Order: sequence, then C-alpha cells, then structure tokens
Amino acid sequence: MPVDSTSPEYEDASHQWQKCRDAYAGQEAVIASGQEYVAPLDGQTATEYVNYLKRGLYYNATARTVQGMVGACFRREPTIESGIVDPFMADVTLTDVSIQGLAKEAMREVLTVGRYGLLCDYSEDEQRPYLVPYLAENIINSRVERIGGRSVVTMVALAEMAHVSDPDDLYQTIPQQRIRVLKMEDGVYVVCVYVKVKGASDREDWILVEELVPTVSGSPLEYIPFVCINSNSIGMEIEKPPLLDIVDVNLHHWRISCDYNHGLHYTGLPTPVVAGFPKSNEGYRIGSGVAWWSESPDAKASYLEFKGEGLGAMQTAMEEDESKMASLGGRLLEKQKHQAEAAAAIRLRTAGDQATLAGITETLDRGLTQAVALLAAWQGATSEDIVVILNDDFFAETMSADEAVKLMQIVQAGYMTVDNLLFLYDRGELLRPNTDPTVEKEMIELQNSIQSVMQAEG
Repeated sequence: MPVDSTSPEYEDASHQWQKCRDAYAGQEAVIASGQEYVAPLDGQTATEYVNYLKRGLYYNATARTVQGMVGACFRREPTIESGIVDPFMADVTLTDVSIQGLAKEAMREVLTVGRYGLLCDYSEDEQRPYLVPYLAENIINSRVERIGGRSVVTMVALAEMAHVSDPDDLYQTIPQQRIRVLKMEDGVYVVCVYVKVKGASDREDWILVEELVPTVSGSPLEYIPFVCINSNSIGMEIEKPPLLDIVDVNLHHWRISCDYNHGLHYTGLPTPVVAGFPKSNEGYRIGSGVAWWSESPDAKASYLEFKGEGLGAMQTAMEEDESKMASLGGRLLEKQKHQAEAAAAIRLRTAGDQATLAGITETLDRGLTQAVALLAAWQGATSEDIVVILNDDFFAETMSADEAVKLMQIVQAGYMTVDNLLFLYDRGELLRPNTDPTVEKEMIELQNSIQSVMQAEG
C-alpha cells in the first residue's frame, strides 16, 4: 500500500468532517458546495441555480453553538501546572501560540469535528521540545497493536503541507505535500518523512527524504509521542462529531431557506393584470403620476397576488428547525426568558448541554496534560506534577448579598475557614476576575494588621 493510504475509518468520517466544517464556516462555504447540500429545482439553468442559492440566508447556528461553548469553558482561565517546561507555555508550538491559545483551538476542533492531534517534537535550533497540532483531516492512518497485554500505538501517518523556496524565483515558494510517518521498530520510535515528487512521464511518487531516531538524553524513545484527543476519549479511534446532529438540522434549515426566499422572490410583489386597454409596446407605468384610460366599458385592472399557504408552512418549518438546534445543544440560541429563573431551574434546563461540554472538557484535560507531560519527559523530568485543567463552571451564578453575609456569619461562628469562604466567594462571582483566593487572604490579613496597629497607636 502507498504511504498516503488512508484507513477505512478515515474514509467513512471524512464526509462528516467536511460537512461540519462547511456548516461552521458559513454561507460562502455551503454555497460553494452547491448540490452537496441543496439540489437544483427541476429545469433550472446553472445561472438560475446559483441565484437560487444566493437568495437563501444561512442561519449559522453551528458556529454560534461552538463559539458559545468555547466561551463558556474559557470564561475562567485554565489551571496549568507545567513544572520544568513552564517557560515554554507562552509559546508552546514555536508559532507564538500559548498553551491557553492551543487549548482553545483544541476545544474548537473537538467540538466541530471531534478530533485533534498533538505531536511532541524537538527543535535543534531552539534547543527545546514543542507541540505540533494536527487537524482531524491530517491524521490519515494509524495502527494499534496489543503488546505486553495493553493496546499500543505502533504507527501514525500525518499529512503535511510545506512551502519550499522556488529555485527560479526568489520571491515565490512552492507548496510541497509531505507524509510524516511515526512508527515503532523493534521497540524504538522512528520518524520517516516522505515527499511527493513528479517522476518520469509526470507520474507522482512518494520519496523517502528523511529517516531519524529521536533521542532524549542520548536514548531513543520507546513510544510514539503523539496524543489524539477525541470528544470522549484519548486514542486513535474516530468518534462521531459531537455537534453533528445540530449540523444536519442547520443544513436542513438552509435548504428550506433557499426554497422560501426563492418563493418570496417570485411571489412577494403583486403583478398587475389588465384587460380591455390598448396595447403598448412600452407597457404601463404604475404610480400616482400616470393614468390609464380605455374606451371599452368592459376594461378592468387588478393585481395578481399570492395568497397560498406554502410560504407560511416553510417559515414555520424554519422556526421549528431553529428550536431543534437550540434543544440539541445551542442553548445560547434560545430567546431569553423575560421572567427571572432560579439557578436550579437553569441547571436542570441545560443539564444535557453541560454533560456534553463537561465530558469534552474532561477529555481535553487529560489530552493536554499528556501533551505537556511529553514536553517534560523530553527535558528529562517526570510528569507527576503536570496538570492542565480547563474551567468546568460554565454558567455565571452570582452569589446574592444575603448569601454572602450568611457565609461570613458561619466563618465568624467558627464553623468554616476563611480559605473556604474565599473559595465560595470566588465561585459565586464576588471576587475580581483572575483573583487568587490565597493572595486575597494575605491582603485581608495585612489589612487587619494595619488596622490593629493604627488602633493601638490611637
């Protein structure tokens, strides 16, 4: 099999990934895909079909749902304990992307297509390890084997696109397709890089241009330093995109919108109908500044107006789709209730959405922690103290003044510590954003000491 062969699971999932990406990208993307999502009407020419699509309005519930969930997860900064590799966290990819930025991108990708990969590599120029992100479409093949009673990843094939200098033009670069194969050979991690080149008779072949054995402190690795993050697990299995159901309803809404706006275009304006008037090569103008006359006593004029229920049914169907998208996960798309709603009621109403988001967040915690631990291992350090934990408090619930006072009274009565009080104040949105409760406690103690000194001095 050629090196660019893809797994059967990849082939099955690629269509879903493309559909999710188009739905997230918006109107231009779904129009560009044309008949993939909206079939032309009978008898339509190519020009009429393009105009038919352009009349539709794509209601991008998919992107709004993804953005809303990412915003809910990152409304509080993640907790990151990276130990020896902490200096690398501000630029963890050597492309000026911080670990926080990488975490956001990972969340966005997992929500959209359900897969995201991170390879730990080493830069000889920078003399440090770094992480290389890979989209779902670039993780084209893999192999997992049972070794020593456990499942072990023994091969991963990654598609890449590089840009090399054009030998004939100093100011141009040439795109170059590459396949990076990560594999285990006799228990040792080996990297092979293949480049696509044109051979005889313009035939394209994959040529091995680099093969190396990465080492840490002079010793080869005994594992592939690649982490594949899915929506529910860490591993090479391909899972269903978590928002695929919303995407399907979103595209159904798009099809109805094209029909609805097409109907409005042809039936929205009334058409004048006249009988018994002289023929005019220029037609008749409409408005208060002109008059129509006829010598025939039977002459008549009227408007032909659309009065059917078809467009109304389409509008109702679009509203039903919008409601379905909201119930499937996009609670941020719902119209806000005018009356006050208790916090417990909000949590019950959004329990399904939080379960999905909480599960993805927990998986990302494990995947990002493993990726940062690989950086530490490359530096010869243990990964015991490496932790990346994303926020799982997705909805702001501000503590009331009465609740705050009651908690303070519990502390004064000696039934709760100040540390726990500040923790609850932080969760209740009473402290300033990014306030460390420990620092806040130290400031309180300093303030109390100053007040005691001032009172003692009169």
